[in-house]
Amino acid sequence: MSQVNLNTNNFPSDKIIDIQSTSLFDAFSQYAKKTSTDALEVLQHYQSQADYQNLIQKAQHHLKQILEIRQNYQHLFTTNDGVNHLERYLESFVGYCQGLQISLDQGALLQMEVETGCQSLTIKNHQTQS
Repeated sequence: MSQVNLNTNNFPSDKIIDIQSTSLFDAFSQYAKKTSTDALEVLQHYQSQADYQNLIQKAQHHLKQILEIRQNYQHLFTTNDGVNHLERYLESFVGYCQGLQISLDQGALLQMEVETGCQSLTIKNHQTQS
């Protein structure tokens, strides 16, 4: 396997996560395992809150909506090249939940409640070597 050289501009090497995978499901499962300490800490914080059950119900509702959209409107998420981006998102989401060993409802809660941050993702296509 050839290497990809990146200029990380003094980005701390302990913050770089290397994942090698042939599927989104597996890649996000690996990512979840490698970042599980932080993600599970956030989930535990929400589990200790008095309104945790309300938050889970809200997450269940949002997840149900996404699954209904998938069933009824998936053509809206398919680009001209035939890629269904909603399916790709769900494959990644389910892989992440499996990697953390949490329920899809708990994963939806994390998606709903965690603040966004800055992440960079570099992907190498092994077929084209680019």
